[in-house]
Amino acid sequence: MIGSRLRVHPMIEIGILMALMLAFSQAKAASSAPPCNSSKARTLASSGQIRIFRFPAQGKQGPVFTCRRPDGKSWRLGPSPEKGWSAAVPGPFAIKNQWAGGVERRQVGQDTVELFSAARNAISGGSRAHCLIGGADRPEQLPDVLRLFSAPDGSIVWVVQARHGTATNQIAVCEDSGTKVIAEGPGVQAQSVTLTNFVLTWHDETGKHSLTLK
Repeated sequence: MIGSRLRVHPMIEIGILMALMLAFSQAKAASSAPPCNSSKARTLASSGQIRIFRFPAQGKQGPVFTCRRPDGKSWRLGPSPEKGWSAAVPGPFAIKNQWAGGVERRQVGQDTVELFSAARNAISGGSRAHCLIGGADRPEQLPDVLRLFSAPDGSIVWVVQARHGTATNQIAVCEDSGTKVIAEGPGVQAQSVTLTNFVLTWHDETGKHSLTLK
């Protein structure tokens, strides 16, 4: 009937809203981003295709960007917006295909600090969920990130060691639902951990283990 209002299915409305939110997030990540081939920036990690960089003049608290070499659009890897006292991306960093990964350090209280994973597609600007790696009431008690890997879909895998108590290594992965611990214990050998595409392997006191992430 002429003049009637077109009704949109609620699920379609939700889909449109999510698409708009994603576009806004990507536009924000690219806003004020420096050029990919800037010679003034310090390269923190790189592959033949992807560059992760930061400007030395802004110090270790400055934002970190990623892009596709040599002149692709630059995207902000981190730190992401947060309500804490401060945030930075000290690393370590990982690159797999078009995905760049890093570790964010956020001060969420006067003494409390937390570490999170960060992942950004250096070509499309898409991102993966931020997952909690660990935290402590004192910075010196933060877990030490020994290894960091990125899977082909941007999933981040890390190996950390506790800074207090028993020297315990932990292997975990950031999934859309949150942090998933793969293995943990003093016998986990950090240097044995490898990630080949989606196949994760490691050694502990009982021998060699493997797990397919996807």
